[in-house]
Amino acid sequence: MVVANAGRSKRNVISTVTPKGHLGWMTFSRYLNAKTVFSFVNRFAHSRVSRVLPILGNLWMHDSKAEKK
Repeated sequence: MVVANAGRSKRNVISTVTPKGHLGWMTFSRYLNAKTVFSFVNRFAHSRVSRVLPILGNLWMHDSKAEKK
């Protein structure tokens, strides 16, 4: 028997897959903003031996002041 929590929780996930099939992912509880994306890209880049080229789509958060620096 599995006992389930009656409360609802919300978690978001950001993920990526390399051409060689390696998966990188991160969960977070708040909304996706520039700080969260930079944290994810930095963690992913430091775990890779080769260069990482992030390609981001045209989302509203890409217009932040933090990204333009």
